[in-house]
Amino acid sequence: MFEKRLKELSKKIGEKQIRKFYILTHKKHFREIYFQNNKEAIKFLDNKLNTPLKKFRQLKKFIYFLIRANILQHFLKRIKLSSNFGDVIFVGGQIKGFDLNKKEVISFPRDESKKREFIRSKRTQEQIFKKDFAPKILKLNTKSPYSEERLLKEYKGGWEIKVFKKLMEFYKKEGIKKVHLKDYIKEIIKNNKIENNYVKEILKELSKINKNILVTKLHGDFAKENILVDKDNKILFIDWNQKEGLIIEDLINFFRGEKNLLENEKFKRILKEVFPKEVQRDIKLYLKLNEICLMDL
Repeated sequence: MFEKRLKELSKKIGEKQIRKFYILTHKKHFREIYFQNNKEAIKFLDNKLNTPLKKFRQLKKFIYFLIRANILQHFLKRIKLSSNFGDVIFVGGQIKGFDLNKKEVISFPRDESKKREFIRSKRTQEQIFKKDFAPKILKLNTKSPYSEERLLKEYKGGWEIKVFKKLMEFYKKEGIKKVHLKDYIKEIIKNNKIENNYVKEILKELSKINKNILVTKLHGDFAKENILVDKDNKILFIDWNQKEGLIIEDLINFFRGEKNLLENEKFKRILKEVFPKEVQRDIKLYLKLNEICLMDL
C-alpha cells in the first residue's frame, strides 16, 4: 500500500546502502510493517504482532512463528530501501523507522497531505515532554518534515493500572471539567448536522437527564502501540492527537475491538481503581455518549 511513499522517502534520506525489506500488510486497518530478515528485526516484531484482543492473539502468534522459522518470507512482497530507515519500518498514523543498533527512531508523515498534522503532533509532543508525559524529540525538521528520537522500550502489557494512573495525572494537570449533560448534547448537535432520526430521539431523551459528565483534554488516539517505557520503568506516551472529550474516551479506545466492555475484567478493574466514582456510577451513559460521537451523524 505504501511502497511508493517509502521509495520517495528512501531517496530523501540517502541510499548509500540498500537493504531488502519484507512487507506485512493489514489492509483493514490500513497498516504495514516492513522488516529486514535478521534476528534483531524479527525479535523486535514480536511486540508489534502482540495484541490484547483474544480473537487475534493466536493468529498473530502463528504469523510470528512462520516469520521466525523463515517460512512466511517466501510468500511476502519485498522492497529495497535505504538502510537509514533502520531494521524495521512501521506504517500506521505515521511512518516510523527503527534503528535497533543506534537505538533511534526516525518518523515521517504517512503522506504529503499529513505534513501539517505531523508537525502539529510533534510540536504537541515537545510541550508534553516538558510535563513529563512524552519522550524527548532530539531533532524536528519542519521542512521535509521528519523527527528523530531515542528508541525506548515498547509497552508489552500487564501494567494497565499504572498506565491509566499516569494518564489520569495528565488529565488532572490539563484540567477536568464538569459539564451538564444537556449542554454537552447541545455541543454534539451544534458540531454535527444530524439527519438520523433514531440518533435525534436518543439525544432528545438523554438531554432530559439531570447529570454532569466529566470532560478533559485527551490523548486522542490511545492504543497499546502509543505507550513507551523509559529507564526506571517510567511510562511515556507518543502520537498525541489531542482533543477535548469524555474523560473515558482514551480508556474505551484502548479496548477497541472488544465487544462488551462491561464484561471485560481489565476494563472494569481500571475503571474501579483509576476513574472517579461518578464515572463508575454512570459508565453506561458514558459508553452510550461515546458510541453516538463515533456514529456517522
